[in-house]
Amino acid sequence: MNDLLELIDPKWHDDFLSLVDKGEASDAFLKFLDEDEKCQEAVDKAMSKQFLELITPSKWYHMIHGTSVALGLIIGFFCGIMLMVIRLIG
Repeated sequence: MNDLLELIDPKWHDDFLSLVDKGEASDAFLKFLDEDEKCQEAVDKAMSKQFLELITPSKWYHMIHGTSVALGLIIGFFCGIMLMVIRLIG
């Protein structure tokens, strides 16, 4: 996460972490996010990392337990859609 924080002005670090961890941020930070490409890049990378962390365990769980990998991928797909919707309405 430190590499992503380097993309953002230090005064926004707490807001960035709050957005990534809890999905919450101040209106001022959201305005900053709308205007700053590096911050947008950091949020995109953080959300992508979270998405990969969501699908990877489900994929391995289903493979180990003999269930369909497709089910794990479907779950991951819907998690990805949820993240995209949150980003669009956020």
